[in-house]
Amino acid sequence: MTAAVAPRKSLGQHYLSDPAILGRIAAAALESGADGTTLEVGAGPGTLSRALLEGGAERLVLCERDERFREKLEALRSEFSGRDVVLLFADARELRLADYCDPAPLRVVGNLPYNVGTKLLTGWLSEIAGALSLSSSSSRLPVESFTLMFQDEVARRIVARAGDDSYGRLSVLCGWLAECRRLFSLSPGSFYPMPRVRSAVVGLYPRGDGGGVELAALEAVTRAAFGKRRKMLRGALARMPCGAELLLEAAGLSGDERAEDVSVESYCAMAKFLSAYS
Repeated sequence: MTAAVAPRKSLGQHYLSDPAILGRIAAAALESGADGTTLEVGAGPGTLSRALLEGGAERLVLCERDERFREKLEALRSEFSGRDVVLLFADARELRLADYCDPAPLRVVGNLPYNVGTKLLTGWLSEIAGALSLSSSSSRLPVESFTLMFQDEVARRIVARAGDDSYGRLSVLCGWLAECRRLFSLSPGSFYPMPRVRSAVVGLYPRGDGGGVELAALEAVTRAAFGKRRKMLRGALARMPCGAELLLEAAGLSGDERAEDVSVESYCAMAKFLSAYS
C-alpha cells in the first residue's frame, strides 16, 4: 500500500485501510444507534471516518493533530455535506469530552496511536470520574461508549479480571467505571506501515454512578497494592494512612491475597473506606 501522506513514526501513525475491518469498527461504535455525537480520535486520512458516515453517523467530530490531512478531511466533509461533520485539528490529549456531548449520547471511537493510547484512555476515564464526583446528576457525562484500538498488550490489561496475568491498575480503573469487552483482534498485516505488535479493538461502556468511590482513593489503594504485588496485601497496604487491617476488613479480605487476586469490587470497598477515614 502507498499513502499520499507518509506516516510519521513520531506520531505513532499506522494506517488502516481494509474496508471489512473499518466496517466492523464502525458497526461496533454505532451498535446502539447513529444519533447523538460520534467523536473520532486520530482521523488521519479519513478511512474510518468514511465508514462511520456510511454507517449513518449523524454528527461526526473528527479530531486530528496532523494538518497534512486537512485536504482529505475537508473533501470528505464536502462529500457528506448533508451530515454535521466537524473538523478539529488539535492534540487529542487536550480534549475535554464534556465539550462534545451535545447532542448526546457521545460515542468515542479511534485507532489510537500506540505511544499515547493508554494516556488518552486514562485521561478520559479521569474526566468521567471527576464528573461523577459532583453532586448534581446533570453533571454526569453522557458518554455511551468507547470503541478503541490498542496494541494487544494494552487491550488485555483493559479487559483483564482478578486472577488474570494481565490484571493491574488499569484493569481496576476501567472495570470500576465501565463494562469492558475485547471485540476482535487485528494482525500487523492490516496496517501500513506494519507494526511489530498485534492490535485489538476494545469496547468500554460507562455505567452507573461510580458507586460513591473517589478516584484519588482508588488510585492510592491500587498504587500501594500493585506497587508491591509480590507481597501479600497485609504487607503491601501497611503504610496506608489507616493501616492495612481496617482496609482489609472493609473489603472482607484476609490480607493473605496478592494484588492480582483482588476483585474490582474489593478495591472499591477499600477506596470508599479510605475516603471516609480521611
